[in-house]
Amino acid sequence: MTDLLKALDSLGAHEQAAWFAEEHERDRVTPHTIRPVVERPLQPSGIPVREVAVRRRWW
Repeated sequence: MTDLLKALDSLGAHEQAAWFAEEHERDRVTPHTIRPVVERPLQPSGIPVREVAVRRRWW
């Protein structure tokens, strides 16, 4: 794709080459465009603490 854009640019179609490059970059599959943002605490202070009562056994 980059070779094609360079060839188009060297032929004098600068505007079309820039438009195709922008469209290619926008439609490209990248981790930023495909993966959803996980909603989770980013710091340990954001994690809620749950206390569970445990019955201790005496042997």
